[in-house]
Amino acid sequence: MLEKTITESQNKIIVLQRKNEELKNTYSEKILFLYKEIEEKQSFLQEKDKVIYTLKDQTNIIHKKINGLYEEKAKYILERNYLKAEYDNLQRILKANFESQNEYIHKIKELENQNSELNQLKKQEYELILKNLKEEKKEYEKSFSITQTNLINSMKKVTTLHTNIKSLENELSEKEKQIHYLQEQQYILQNRLDYVQHEKSLLYIQFENAKEKAKHEKEQLESILKEKREYEKELNEIEALYGEELQKAESDIQVLKIRLLEEQNNLAIEKANQGAPHELNIEELKILEQEYEPRFAELYKNCFFHKEFFRDFFTLIPSDRLRVEACIVNLTYRYEENVHKIRPNNVRTNRKLTINEYPFGQDRLGRIYFKKRNHQVEFYRISRTKNGKGDLNQQQVIAWLQKNY
Repeated sequence: MLEKTITESQNKIIVLQRKNEELKNTYSEKILFLYKEIEEKQSFLQEKDKVIYTLKDQTNIIHKKINGLYEEKAKYILERNYLKAEYDNLQRILKANFESQNEYIHKIKELENQNSELNQLKKQEYELILKNLKEEKKEYEKSFSITQTNLINSMKKVTTLHTNIKSLENELSEKEKQIHYLQEQQYILQNRLDYVQHEKSLLYIQFENAKEKAKHEKEQLESILKEKREYEKELNEIEALYGEELQKAESDIQVLKIRLLEEQNNLAIEKANQGAPHELNIEELKILEQEYEPRFAELYKNCFFHKEFFRDFFTLIPSDRLRVEACIVNLTYRYEENVHKIRPNNVRTNRKLTINEYPFGQDRLGRIYFKKRNHQVEFYRISRTKNGKGDLNQQQVIAWLQKNY
């Protein structure tokens, strides 16, 4: 009876130690995963900030160039308007000169047929005026030519400046579009980062609660150890009374216990290596459903998880659950980067549905059965072994999928 009590105490110690270790590993890996995601998002946001800062500098430079060109354009417009007025004035002067020349040519012709001395004097006067008009015409034509050339050059400069301004304004518009697009990306990333930060805070609360629970269990463990020492003390007293016979019996018991412990350890190692699922009681199942199902619904909104998928998922060991969730993240948010990992051999069901296989686990023997369609990823089942052992072996799961889908 005493030996049975000691064995029960040792078994309780082993169970408590294993539970504490699993809690520690689970929360450590989750927190590390969230820290990594937060670091990636913050780094990406910093890169976007740098690009936006550079683009804003470029837009400021373009604004200054545009303002400078507008000022230069205004100056040349004033010059063009002045030259145009001068050009129009010279045209009027040349026209008036031309009309005056024609008038005096006509008068001279009329006087040529009249030989009076007075008419000859008038003719000479008209010829002098005509000569002066021709000289003036040459000067005006020279000024007109220079003004016309300057006016054309000024108009070309205004046109060129207008073209350059339009080009810069188009470039500025493109830069502003890039800034707007990057700011939208920043907003989306910041929302995601805030959500992950919130998730990390919730995880810390869960972790602290688990630590408190572990502390309580540690106290229980210490109580069990104290009880064990008392039993051992009592056993030593009995050994002192009964001598060698009891020592021999205890020695036999210890040998059997060591063998049993070795067998238990070997069986546990073999199950872990084969990914064999473990049975869940109602309380464990309820805890896992409350932990995972609402969180999956929030994190993976573009996914649909069949109830059989959750049933398989909950029977996995904690480390395999983490590996499966990492695969869900890859198939949900990084599909294009991980599509090459999808197994080439698909599952063809009786209803002609093609279901893909995605590997997981250090041994790469685990399989996630899923299908991506219409931007949604559906998760059907999970298998863990390939040799036909256990409820989650490939052959059994594939046969179930073929029958039910």
